[in-house]
Amino acid sequence: MDDPGARRQLDQFLQYPAAYSRQALGYAEALGIAPERVARAADTVAAAAHGRTAEPGFAQFLRGAAPVPDGPRRPRPAPLVIRDRTFAWGARTHVMAILNATDDSFAGDGVAGDEAAIRATVQAAIEGGADIIDIGGESTRPGATRVSAEEELQRVLPAIAIAREITQLPLSIDTYKAEVARQALEAGADMVNDVWGATADPAMASTVIAAGCPLVLMHNRPAPPAHNELGGHFEGVEYGDVVAEVHAQLSDLLDAVEAAGIPRERLIADPGIGFGKTPAQNVELLGRLEVFNGLGQPLLLGVSRKSVIGHALGDGAADRAAGTIAANLAGIAQGVDILRVHDVALAVQAARVMDAVLARPTLPDPAPSRPLPAIE
Repeated sequence: MDDPGARRQLDQFLQYPAAYSRQALGYAEALGIAPERVARAADTVAAAAHGRTAEPGFAQFLRGAAPVPDGPRRPRPAPLVIRDRTFAWGARTHVMAILNATDDSFAGDGVAGDEAAIRATVQAAIEGGADIIDIGGESTRPGATRVSAEEELQRVLPAIAIAREITQLPLSIDTYKAEVARQALEAGADMVNDVWGATADPAMASTVIAAGCPLVLMHNRPAPPAHNELGGHFEGVEYGDVVAEVHAQLSDLLDAVEAAGIPRERLIADPGIGFGKTPAQNVELLGRLEVFNGLGQPLLLGVSRKSVIGHALGDGAADRAAGTIAANLAGIAQGVDILRVHDVALAVQAARVMDAVLARPTLPDPAPSRPLPAIE
């Protein structure tokens, strides 16, 4: 196979067949191809890659594909309405602005208790073109001190009130505490962004169900924090295969909250760059984000100003704005739907250009997927 891009896709499919099963079946649905033919094609590709005699099924599969203008495109999840806005996944990249109502943000942008600064942050998000504003009251940087629900509420509720006074943009509450989520939603927030994937507080799922709101499930893992001249990070985090394990754990989280009663179409997946992963593991994830399309959910990427940028640059003092844009563009190219950022206007401009370059029309939401036979 001479095409490096095709070779890479084949390698990833063979390495992560479970991750790609939903995506492959989504293509099949969009093209009108029976799932059984996809399974036969996968078996044939695997046989050829491992030096065995290939059956003619793969060629038949390709010949049987119904023509689609400009070629097949990645099916996207069904649109999601948040507050009064429809998020049509795949039509364009959406931008989530960060509002840190904290006093110890790693990015130095904490605005806890400062009404003027909160107003300025909200206004900058609006003028920059944000689609969502994510409000958090506890720093989650490596080694940060945890705060009580009471203190977190004292920080986020005034910020929500100010934001809601200024704008009708959807507001997200960035918390892993169910009580904080409940009161924030009652105060005007529209969705929950949980960095522990609804596992830190057993009441989180029921809180989201009662509110009927969307939920961002992020992958995370307990790990010892570290700090050097390049910034705070995690060290000694063991993964056999970080991409495969993060994918599997996110898939389990999605299944668990769906079983608890949260509809799949309200769930957004986040691989958790910077959380419970070493700098090298974060870079590997950033290079293989397309694997997470196989989850069948909208994807959120939060890499803005994080130490992974400083590690990649080899300079802890460097301005990370340009590095953040580079990481965000890599995410968009691999199918990311939402960018969570500090520098909203820069992110929106970069996203609009990348969206224009990619110009990917969307296909209808695929039917529920069925697992492919394992590739041996």
